[in-house]
Amino acid sequence: MLIALAAAVAMFFQDLLAVLMVQAEARNKAVLAGVMDCLQWPAGMVTTAVTVTAFQGHDGAKTGLVIAAVSVANFGGTWTAVRIGRRHIKQEKAPCACGCPVAAKEAA
Repeated sequence: MLIALAAAVAMFFQDLLAVLMVQAEARNKAVLAGVMDCLQWPAGMVTTAVTVTAFQGHDGAKTGLVIAAVSVANFGGTWTAVRIGRRHIKQEKAPCACGCPVAAKEAA
């Protein structure tokens, strides 16, 4: 049970950071995307290490529990991150009314 919980927590944070990274990239927030990428890697390693350790025990019930817990955490991390990113990672206002990145006075 403890190994399934550890795998689920690691997966939740891995997905949370991955989705926030993609949102930051899409909104041209390079520093934020880089920080999310750096933090996501260790979470992914923990997820992998914990799940592989569980699978090596050749215990079908434990393997099934880990798969179920990680699957729920996978969805939960993604859903949570989308809601957080929608609220906190904003696109910068375009200087031109048409939405292009060219300054309004240069476009005229």
